[in-house]
Amino acid sequence: MIERYLRERFLPADAFAQVCGIGEAELSQLVERGLAPRAAYETDGDTIRSFVFGTLPAPGISADRWFNPHSTHWVARAQRELVGHEGDAEAAAIALQMRFRDNYLQALRDTHEAGGPIPGLHDATGHFDEAAFDAQFPDIWRHFLAGTYGLCVAHPFDEAHIVAKEAAQARLTHLTSNGTRRDFDDGQKAAVRELIARYEVLSMPFSPAEYARSSRKRLVEDMLPHVTDPPNP
Repeated sequence: MIERYLRERFLPADAFAQVCGIGEAELSQLVERGLAPRAAYETDGDTIRSFVFGTLPAPGISADRWFNPHSTHWVARAQRELVGHEGDAEAAAIALQMRFRDNYLQALRDTHEAGGPIPGLHDATGHFDEAAFDAQFPDIWRHFLAGTYGLCVAHPFDEAHIVAKEAAQARLTHLTSNGTRRDFDDGQKAAVRELIARYEVLSMPFSPAEYARSSRKRLVEDMLPHVTDPPNP
């Protein structure tokens, strides 16, 4: 079941490289130089590994690296920056990080403006807090390069798609006390259901290996019974 999930929603390294228009060796170089995200998953025949969930048993699975097929944009961007900096990988990496930060920050501001404060990213008056973002950004960038967003974001085309999922999860986590809250009034139930619906569209289903530990189980499956009223008899 784990391999079926991977084959339905991800591409093995050679196929992903082909879609990107490069060879697998060049893809590996971009990843190792910190210019493109790592695979969401790596498998070795017995285990499945990700930055988010670590190493989990997966007996009999094919050995490969598995990339989100909607992540080709990051490889193309890495190629352009490398060419633009005449092959200087360090300079290209700095430029990529700065561009990612600027785009991510703008997406957060837009989300804040459209949907209200994002937990952990607003001040006491409810205004967007760029200093809080700056404190969080190193971890955001680390997860980006480690392949986290390829694993958990359904369509990580760009920073805006990543932010949309992360903001929905942050709001849902806050409103449900990370899936532990059980006392909701009718208005709160409706708000939780709306966030769940949005989160379900924006996030990946997660593989059978880690589903029991995933945010989808905690914030959707375990939460829905507490915010959905039973049908009238």
